[in-house]
Amino acid sequence: MVIPENMSSEGNAISKLKKVSESNCKIEKIQPPIMASDAEVNIVIVTLLYPDSKKETIKAYREEAVALISYAYILFLCVAFLTLFNTERMKI
Repeated sequence: MVIPENMSSEGNAISKLKKVSESNCKIEKIQPPIMASDAEVNIVIVTLLYPDSKKETIKAYREEAVALISYAYILFLCVAFLTLFNTERMKI
């Protein structure tokens, strides 16, 4: 999977999310940004589900939160599209 240039230098949250494309884990939940007590800080939480039912939560703050949610939605939509495409292709 190609990572957009503006996200390639992001921190630990993005590198953890790359596991989704490198393993069989799936994105279980993407929680929309929430504002922390400090109005300047937003938080994004992504929950990953591994094949062995283990869950991992990735949290990102501030600018990294914007990059994380963007990357998570792109990855989620790509997987959904490929799953749908493969399912439809098998029916033909």
